[in-house]
Amino acid sequence: LLEALIVEDFESLEESAEAIESLSHQAGWFVLQTPEYRQRSESFRAAVREVSAAAKARDLNGAALGYFDVTLNCIRCHALLRGTETAGALGASRVESPAPTELSESLRRIGQLQK
Repeated sequence: LLEALIVEDFESLEESAEAIESLSHQAGWFVLQTPEYRQRSESFRAAVREVSAAAKARDLNGAALGYFDVTLNCIRCHALLRGTETAGALGASRVESPAPTELSESLRRIGQLQK
């Protein structure tokens, strides 16, 4: 996203945002089964859709603000995940992550969209 944003490549920005949103619906995304994690995932998706919509409209400032929102969502969610030791003890169930190759393949496809 950042590279496409910096060079104002709106087509790549839109494609990358759509690919990231798609990735967030895959089984490997759901590493924690709590209402808070589901809400944070939806907030992340909304921010990614904001980037996509701004890219469609060729709105650089809107896309930059959306990217900032995506980044904040990432930071907040990863902070939640780092604290899952406590959540797990309280009964939150974890889902097994997919094989690393499955996630790597998804990330590789996103990287190809940006080139």
